Amino acid sequence: MKLRQLFLIILAFGAAAFGMMTVVTAAGKTTDLTAGDYTVGTDIKPGRYIVTPTNGTSGNFTSSTGDINVVLGNPNADMGTDMYVSSYTLDLKKKVNISLSGVTAHFEAVTKRKAIKSGDLHAGVYKVGKDIKPGKYKITAVQGSGNLVSTKKGFINEMMGTDSQDGMYVQSYNTKLRKGQVIMTTLELIKLERR
Repeated sequence: MKLRQLFLIILAFGAAAFGMMTVVTAAGKTTDLTAGDYTVGTDIKPGRYIVTPTNGTSGNFTSSTGDINVVLGNPNADMGTDMYVSSYTLDLKKKVNISLSGVTAHFEAVTKRKAIKSGDLHAGVYKVGKDIKPGKYKITAVQGSGNLVSTKKGFINEMMGTDSQDGMYVQSYNTKLRKGQVIMTTLELIKLERR
């Protein structure tokens, strides 16, 4: 083994041992897709995206894995429903099949992520530690109605909305968010407040 290779191995081992090494994930590539079926890795690059409907269209955005199931559209349109979302933030993983039905969409690649202590989040999938700082929170529905669900290291399964008069939705939810927990919301907008 050459001296340079040995030095690089020792440097990498030392950096990993002291927590200085970071893993860089591949970034997505901004693109527009029309209604249809697509495979991540073939038709669109894997990565994190903010997906928005274009040209005033609205329709379903789903995946073969079942973890994407939202209606993209204008949440302010007078359509008799508050289930539309103007954007959806998520990570697209290789080989997952996605479908756009009745909608064309803009996929904006996310290049930077910053964990927040409090503030607003649009519909999407967020990781505690990357997008949200760990801690105790009050989560409040600001606009729309839908699900607030968590996976990994915690359990939340709540139907939330801004109008709780019919007894179907709650307006707020108190919880402790742990590092590594994944939060998914299909509400147009939620607010996180540190407790």
